[in-house]
Amino acid sequence: MDESDSRGHSECTRQPGANTISVVKSIKQLLPQLEANLPTGIQVTTLTDLTTAIEASVSDVEFELLLTIGLVVLVIFLFLRSLYATIIPSVAVPLSLVGTFAGDVRPWL
Repeated sequence: MDESDSRGHSECTRQPGANTISVVKSIKQLLPQLEANLPTGIQVTTLTDLTTAIEASVSDVEFELLLTIGLVVLVIFLFLRSLYATIIPSVAVPLSLVGTFAGDVRPWL
C-alpha cells in the first residue's frame, strides 16, 4: 500500500431484538445505491457476513429434528409392531412440538 492508496472501514450492526438475516438482506439491497453515490474508484466489499453461519445452523437443527422424529416413529413401530398403533404417536410427536412453540409469538427467521 503506497501513500496514494487509502482505505476506510465502516461497520453495520443490528439493533437489539432485530433479526440479523433481515438486517443483512436490507443492507445488501441498499449497497448498489450506496456504490452509485460514491466517487469512482472507491470499492465496497463485505468483510464478514454472519447470515451464512446462522442459516447453516438453522438448517442443521431442522435436519436433526426431522431425523429425531423419524427415529422416534421407527422405534415406536418396532416396539408396538403395528402400523395402526404407530400412527397416533407419529401424529402426536410433531403436534406436541408445534404446541410447545405455539406460545412463542416472535416471528421465525
